[in-house]
Amino acid sequence: MEILSQYYVTQTDIQKLLQMTHKKAKKIYEKVSEMENQELGEFRAHDNKVALKKVLKCLKIDYNFLVRQCQLEEQKKEPSASLAATESSR
Repeated sequence: MEILSQYYVTQTDIQKLLQMTHKKAKKIYEKVSEMENQELGEFRAHDNKVALKKVLKCLKIDYNFLVRQCQLEEQKKEPSASLAATESSR
């Protein structure tokens, strides 16, 4: 997933990546945003984004584990897509 290649993520990115509701993603975003405000203050790089690594740290999710999970999800989707393409060409 291309979101994993980004250093900074938006609230919508968090929602898509972690497959959660808008409300939960907003709470996580606000919590991490507040942490960044305390740490960096006016030196924050983005006003509307937070560091992905800090989001994962806040949720106690290992980055490498999440990458593997996304790769497995993509592999599950690929066979069905190639099967559909094969059937449609008949």
